[in-house]
Amino acid sequence: METKKYLCICDYGQVRSVAMTWYIHGLNRDDGRIRKLRYEAIPIGSVTSSKKTMKMLKKWADVVIDVRKYIPLDTYGNPNNDELMEKVRDIWEGLSVNDNGGEE
Repeated sequence: METKKYLCICDYGQVRSVAMTWYIHGLNRDDGRIRKLRYEAIPIGSVTSSKKTMKMLKKWADVVIDVRKYIPLDTYGNPNNDELMEKVRDIWEGLSVNDNGGEE
């Protein structure tokens, strides 16, 4: 299986997209170790990135997850927030193009 590449987008690329990226990176772990890189993920902010950069990264990605569609506002302030991480897990499980499915 080839490594699948994900681009995770929020407004500033610091909380919601980072939480999603951390979750995806965690899926690579078996017994706490990464033996095979199944997923790559990059967080990005639509406000803090140029259109040129966004276009380039969207082209790189196999799957683009716009976290703002699921979590419209950052009320967490920290990507490691327990409630946010639960929501990110629920988002992942509901997508149709991850290995259970995912968004394109």
